[in-house]
Amino acid sequence: KSAFVEILSSNIGLIQEKLKNNNLRIENYVFGEENNCEAALIYMKDTIDINILNKLKSKLETIKTSYIPDTGYLMQFVEKHPFSVFPQSKTTEKPDKVVSDILQGKAAILINGCSYAVILPVVFTEFFQAFEDYSNRFVLANFDRILRFMAMIIVVTLSPIYLVLLNYNSELIPLDLIKIIITSRRGIPLPPFFEILLMEMIIEFLREGGLRLPSIVGQTLGIVGGIILGEAAIQAGIVSPTTLIVVAVTVIATFLIPNYEMSLSIRLLRFYVLIL
Repeated sequence: KSAFVEILSSNIGLIQEKLKNNNLRIENYVFGEENNCEAALIYMKDTIDINILNKLKSKLETIKTSYIPDTGYLMQFVEKHPFSVFPQSKTTEKPDKVVSDILQGKAAILINGCSYAVILPVVFTEFFQAFEDYSNRFVLANFDRILRFMAMIIVVTLSPIYLVLLNYNSELIPLDLIKIIITSRRGIPLPPFFEILLMEMIIEFLREGGLRLPSIVGQTLGIVGGIILGEAAIQAGIVSPTTLIVVAVTVIATFLIPNYEMSLSIRLLRFYVLIL
């Protein structure tokens, strides 16, 4: 249950407690001309790539802004591709995770008043690794990681593939299955594209609405709201049961991605692929 708090000195102490090493380096910065926010760059001297470290330091030293509230705000000045949908750094509140990444040659940035640490540089596959994977045995940990990559592929491609099969390549669907789909779609006024898009948007509304409510109410809204709206949509003849199953599987697959920022990116990417 050890986690970072909003006090920078306490967070640095948590890292020093778990990583007693003479090569550990902590460099202090001050950002924001108005609020003078204290920050710290933490890395291992003989482990991190010197070129990456110099680039990171040069970006941090050139930041000129009036106010830095948290690490997410700071990363917008550091990241290389500001318009990319994919995250270019990881955030965590676990000191164990920060220590593990520092030992792998990464750097961590902590800001006073923020209970999260930023870890960079990162690669794409890291966002599908959970910290508990390192405590599991080899076969089990890799099985979980394979499931997460499969879930990512399902989120991005399942709805578009279903749409393509209905509109353009229905001959690829087995005969028994196409009979069921045709029966379920009888009387549906919306074309398949708008039908899928409508359900995907409703799911996003429920998900975002659940985040803004108290945790107990938010969970109830997500579960009960999804069941009631799905059943009502089918009874009203707006969507077909097959479409609802496809969208539901897509939503469940998003829960397998352990990193929330990457989960948001993948969810956004599926709309691009659906339109494509």
